[in-house]
Amino acid sequence: RIAAIGTNVGAAKTTVDGTGQVLAPGIIDSHTHYDAQITWDPTCSPSTELGVTSVIMGNCGFCVAPCRPSDRDLTLRNLTQVEGMSLEALRTGVRWDFETFGEYMDSVERHGVVPNCAVYCGHSTVRTWVLGQDAASRAATAEEVSAMEELVRDAMAHGALGLSSTTNPQHNGERGIPMPSRMAGPEFTPSGETDEIVRLVSASRMFMLTKGPATPIPYLADLAEKTDKVITTACMFHSASHPNSTFDELAQIDEAKARGVSLWGQVSPAPLNMEFSLASPYPFEGLKAWQAQAMPLVLDRLAYSRLLADAGWRAAVKAELQLRQNGLTDLLTDENWSNILLAEAPAADSRLVGQSVAALATQAGKHPLDFMLDYSLEHDLTPVFFIQLLNSDLASAGRVISHPRMTIACSDAGAHLTFLCDADFGLQVLGPWVRDRSLCALNALQHLSLQLLHVIRSHSNHLSLYIHSLVYSSLVFHASG
Repeated sequence: RIAAIGTNVGAAKTTVDGTGQVLAPGIIDSHTHYDAQITWDPTCSPSTELGVTSVIMGNCGFCVAPCRPSDRDLTLRNLTQVEGMSLEALRTGVRWDFETFGEYMDSVERHGVVPNCAVYCGHSTVRTWVLGQDAASRAATAEEVSAMEELVRDAMAHGALGLSSTTNPQHNGERGIPMPSRMAGPEFTPSGETDEIVRLVSASRMFMLTKGPATPIPYLADLAEKTDKVITTACMFHSASHPNSTFDELAQIDEAKARGVSLWGQVSPAPLNMEFSLASPYPFEGLKAWQAQAMPLVLDRLAYSRLLADAGWRAAVKAELQLRQNGLTDLLTDENWSNILLAEAPAADSRLVGQSVAALATQAGKHPLDFMLDYSLEHDLTPVFFIQLLNSDLASAGRVISHPRMTIACSDAGAHLTFLCDADFGLQVLGPWVRDRSLCALNALQHLSLQLLHVIRSHSNHLSLYIHSLVYSSLVFHASG
């Protein structure tokens, strides 16, 4: 707590010399996945060690409440896949003293927490409560949609920030089963389950969607207009493989703004880099061939390894990678091989570490996919690879970040720790972008207090953080300053 500022302010318990430094407000991380971790770690580490004082949880529809006791292990096993979390840690750590959303909020507040917290009601969790094991395999009936609507109303009454969901094909649960909310997307549910549920979100709350090909920007703009809701969508990285796609989406957001629609994008200030092994290759799991055949076998190491060695299956993967190179904007395309490096290898192959898969494949006289799979199988899937996927073109990434309808987010804090940790996203803005690259003047960050108006207030006996409907994230600025 700051008691006084100046050179002659009397005695103090602690005096800090801030000469030449900047005193900044705490960072609000609007895209985290601390829903499980917060039940055993009230500090939400490491975010609170990296300047974050407020976290928004429950993004992408991935929550732990509401959850029936019979669905607890299913919920945790899904998180191990889609969010790269440790099943052992989840089973050991999650404090299951709740079932409903309101009981979860009670539990978080009762046990204490260090940062300010806001929580979305998660579409996948709501679907699992109503449909059980069928949540990830079929459309809901009219009666089931009504039951989900009641759960969403209850969550709003108990302080939910809004509703979150995903239609992203990269989002799969254990064994490649789609996360439940994907079954509510337009390609699976023409009746419009998502649209109906979004209408129920209270006027002051938001809808957050991690979009997929079936829910492009025009779809979200129309949904925001029909429901009169603030909508925020993730994740709008820049792709060097498809350099114009994100700018096309920004133009569509501008068109929506001109119609008076409140639609916002989420963007990361950091390159999307990952470490992974073929035992759990997240960048490949958006491929249909991988989802359909490889992911269902991943827990059966022998059968999984046999598939990875199968020439016919490899041919299908190569064909899909080539297709994506020709126009689909997914994480992995056939152009990425030079961006994949061997990061960890057996000691005898230490000379290979740091070389690209493309170069190593050329040396071996193989297609890059064949080299990667053969080398991993030879060493029991232990080699670790590093891939730089998105936001690698800094000039283009800066244009996306500085767009007035982009909000800086996508840290994914609390998730994917086997692949990445971007919990320092706010410091990436203040350091590399503002101080080092001068993307904006430091005083442009006054948007923190001028455009981001967050109010802590009591609602249904819960301490909930509400975000002003004009803007959503922690760091928003215009390149013009």
